[in-house]
Amino acid sequence: MTRSLNILLVACALGTAAAAVPSPVWAGPKAKKPAPQTEGIITWKVTPESVVIFVDGKKIGTADKAKPTRLKAGQHLIKLVWGKDEAEEPFTVVANQEIQFEYAFEDSGKPAPAPAPEP
Repeated sequence: MTRSLNILLVACALGTAAAAVPSPVWAGPKAKKPAPQTEGIITWKVTPESVVIFVDGKKIGTADKAKPTRLKAGQHLIKLVWGKDEAEEPFTVVANQEIQFEYAFEDSGKPAPAPAPEP
């Protein structure tokens, strides 16, 4: 009888100890915090359509085909090339915001077409 009582006491003690320590299986999934957004988006409004757009030295494409560009928040250098003309503009990208970049070239540096002869 003493042996049965000892086994019963040990089983009760183990059951109580196991109940006091939460098991990872029963803890459930931990909620993940959303990662802070550190990027913004630039949309392009550059004319004429044949202007080539570069951001930080990387070619984005021509103005007519440039898609919205996701960049890290902070300062970036935008370079535009049209014929012999070039322009560089510093541009600040703000996290979680979409900002439009606008630029228009007026002259490509190409010679103007010769005027039509007068009759």
